[in-house]
Amino acid sequence: MPDLTILIPCFEEDQLIEWAIKENENLFLNYPVIVVNKKGGDLFNMFALVFNQNTSFWFARRFGLEFVKTKYVLCLDVDTILPPQYIEDALCILESKPEVGAIALNYAEPYKQSHLAFGTSIWRTELLKELYDWRLTFNQQFKPCECEYMWSKLEKKGMKVETLPLEAIHLKGHLLRVL
Repeated sequence: MPDLTILIPCFEEDQLIEWAIKENENLFLNYPVIVVNKKGGDLFNMFALVFNQNTSFWFARRFGLEFVKTKYVLCLDVDTILPPQYIEDALCILESKPEVGAIALNYAEPYKQSHLAFGTSIWRTELLKELYDWRLTFNQQFKPCECEYMWSKLEKKGMKVETLPLEAIHLKGHLLRVL
């Protein structure tokens, strides 16, 4: 059994999801996938465990996490393409460095952020189950964002987030350029 499960909250248009499935196909065929679907996630039915819920993405992450039974979990945003070897390289770091709680990537230009993206992150499952409580509230205006909030919680726990010299692709911008 693989040591990693891919967890995807889904609320997106079919065309973008079709592209994400095609581009991440190797990942989806090699690891168990759990999708918490608000819209568009029925396209994952052929290879994933899909839960249909009309809920927020942060509740979807928390809900789906309860079904993860592997040692590690990849919190993947549905509009993200990961580079080859990312999972394997990240798992090597997690296996060899107990002080690292998560590995994450940033996005390639033009969507590079000032911090690593949560929607690319691979976590120690039990640690994420313990720490994940982020939610967007009415007056929050996305600050702190989910990423920064979770990196801060990890640091307070005395653990680190690391990265690799790789970048993920954010599909929304690339899809707009293709159309």
